[in-house]
Amino acid sequence: MGKQSDGGGHFDEERLESYSLGSADEEESALIEEHLLWCGQCTSKLEEIDRCTRAMKTAAARIREEDRQTAQAPVRGGWLAGWLRHPFPAWGASILVAAGLVVGIGVMQRPQKPGTPIDVTLETLRGEETGAVQAGHALNLHLDNRGLPETHEYRLEIVDEVGSRVWDGTGTWVGDYLLASVAKSFRPGTYFVRVLKEGSEPLREYKLSVTSSQ
Repeated sequence: MGKQSDGGGHFDEERLESYSLGSADEEESALIEEHLLWCGQCTSKLEEIDRCTRAMKTAAARIREEDRQTAQAPVRGGWLAGWLRHPFPAWGASILVAAGLVVGIGVMQRPQKPGTPIDVTLETLRGEETGAVQAGHALNLHLDNRGLPETHEYRLEIVDEVGSRVWDGTGTWVGDYLLASVAKSFRPGTYFVRVLKEGSEPLREYKLSVTSSQ
């Protein structure tokens, strides 16, 4: 029988571990297998080593799978995560704060999707054009067309109190009204809906009040 290393006629843990891992050569493996046929102590020790080996292999496989899934998953802000792995000076914290403020402002300024469209009818009453709607909704405009030259479509625009255009589109002549869909929400305030002719000169102007939704 081949030589054992612990001086007591048994194989030491290093050689049994090599056998368990499959790294022992053919001659060494044959010696160990022959010894295990009659040595209960080495058999018990090998079983313990086998359990540890299986546990290590299972853990290694799990780590590889987690690394694979991490590598395939999209990473939000990956450039920032990579940068943070490296040391940076004290003033770097100020840059991070400023970047956070910029991102936050961008989110706050992102246009919100308009709410359910509201039907609003604007008619001329004693020379005044009136109408009121709640803020945050798209609009279905019904503009009184009485007194306007009949034509299939008119150009329309909506301006704010200082005359800045906030929407433009077309109104279709249907019966006594020009109909237009405005897929835009408005903040509380006073607006003016204008019916235009060629050259952008207003033919008629309707006042539109947008009130708080609260």
